[in-house]
Amino acid sequence: MTNTKEFPSVLFFMMTTFLEKSYHLDTEHFLEENNISRAKLLQINATVNISIIKNLIIYMLKKEKSYNFLYELAKLSTPNRLGVLGYIMLHSKDVYEALVKFCKYYVLIGKRIKPIFTSCEEGFKIIITFQDEEGGFIDFEEYNVLVHLFSILHLINHLIPLEVQALKIDLVQEKPSLNLGNSEIVGIKTHFNKEENAIYFDKSIKNIQTISANEQLLKIFEKEAEDALGLKLSKNELKEKISGLILVSSTQLDISLDSVAKKANLSSRVLQKRLKEEGTTFSKILLEVRKKLSVYYLDKQMDLYTISLNLGYIDLSSFFRAFKKWYGVTPSVYMLNKKDIL
Repeated sequence: MTNTKEFPSVLFFMMTTFLEKSYHLDTEHFLEENNISRAKLLQINATVNISIIKNLIIYMLKKEKSYNFLYELAKLSTPNRLGVLGYIMLHSKDVYEALVKFCKYYVLIGKRIKPIFTSCEEGFKIIITFQDEEGGFIDFEEYNVLVHLFSILHLINHLIPLEVQALKIDLVQEKPSLNLGNSEIVGIKTHFNKEENAIYFDKSIKNIQTISANEQLLKIFEKEAEDALGLKLSKNELKEKISGLILVSSTQLDISLDSVAKKANLSSRVLQKRLKEEGTTFSKILLEVRKKLSVYYLDKQMDLYTISLNLGYIDLSSFFRAFKKWYGVTPSVYMLNKKDIL
């Protein structure tokens, strides 16, 4: 069966930029080998098939002959890049609460992956399950699972003053694609042919306080999460529902018409027709959400590069031009003016 899952090209370029700098990836050579046009990928709302991401990972595995680059690649996952979900984690009182809420609100950034946080003999573990379009469980290659498990570990270490290490990793896959020798991946004991994909932590994480714990802010962001997940479905206007869906999709770096229409269980054509009947368009709603999110993220002191990615801009200059058109000043000047007012 052909994999038709599309992946935002902006996220693809974020990966290749990191691999170029840290592992000397020759992106042009990779694109040429896979018959991919850079010009097409730079178009607004461009996507690549998920198979290309798979090919990129395999290409790097063959080049590096090590899983270390996956561990480093997973560091791109930071709380600030998760939007509302990330802020909920940052303001949780300890690692235990942060992980409970990470699993509870994960649907904000992905619907096909279901993380489950539970206690176990060793302490605690997070199980990662994957679902297909019909809701059935599917198995992912070990490198795909590893990126998700490593990301969880890095997210935890962004919340606390000292790093913690995982006790072990279990993978459903029968055997690794690389010879591990001592059965460790980046120093973590790894077991294959297990019943579940999981990462384990010592019970002491329940006592590790986060550096940004704030009960009041936590309540505010949890309310935002609940509102986003509700998608304002109680209102009759489709515009309100689409605004909510764009908000959720922004943390997935995928706010294209086709993607949002699919989440609304409508075809792109029907969605556009119904919005026209309400006197608006998808582009207008997207612009409104982008404008609101831009100042929201700036107020939360998110870095400009991450803001531009979350809003669907591949490069900073495009975001700067859009912001100046909206508010008459650049993002940097906006923040300086706000400091002067305060």
